[in-house]
Amino acid sequence: MGVYYFLILTLGVFIRLVWIGKVEGFHNVPRKGRILIASNHQSWLDCFFLGDVLNRRLYYLVGEHVYKNKIAAWGVNQMGSIKVDRNVDDKSDVYRQSHELLAAGKAVVVFPEGRMTRDGKTQRAYKGVARMALATETDIVPVAIESYHVYSVHHSRPRFGQRVGIKFLEPLRYEDFKELDAGEIVHDLLMPRIAEALGHEYQHEDLARVPVLDPDVQMLQAEVQPEVAS
Repeated sequence: MGVYYFLILTLGVFIRLVWIGKVEGFHNVPRKGRILIASNHQSWLDCFFLGDVLNRRLYYLVGEHVYKNKIAAWGVNQMGSIKVDRNVDDKSDVYRQSHELLAAGKAVVVFPEGRMTRDGKTQRAYKGVARMALATETDIVPVAIESYHVYSVHHSRPRFGQRVGIKFLEPLRYEDFKELDAGEIVHDLLMPRIAEALGHEYQHEDLARVPVLDPDVQMLQAEVQPEVAS
């Protein structure tokens, strides 16, 4: 906890001076209470950009590949990360840890695409964020971040003199999507809204969708829903 705020106060000042440009929609992110923040993913520094501009503690879902680098692994651990191994089908641990944070009134950041874009456009997203939202009755704040030109997957180091734009969009309310399945929430509501804010259209292969009461959601609702509702 102490290291997290130390990083934000020190590295954060540098980030604000060097990279942060126009930021819109602060009012869409609640100052307290559980919330899921779902952002597109353009840069190696996206976690730091979001953590720097929001005035509340954030917890991140981070892909397993980041942990192969000892320095990066230390950094994301200090920022409060949940490791997501994309090579493992059983994500029950990830859902459970995310639920515990949400039940405690925390803000959890998810990058639904699960990887950085290679062309600056939104990629086909995974449905995990929608499953979490359904299981815990949590709103989702979509975020459109433009940071591809700063430190994309194609860059060997950060580029200075470039500004990052961030838009916190109107929240998707649980009450409005609770009857939808995870695929509809992600592919028809969340990602199209983010892509539109970035100036392009979200395209994906419309594969078979998972029903609302898929095993992951059923497990969480049965085991932990009363705690969330309290």
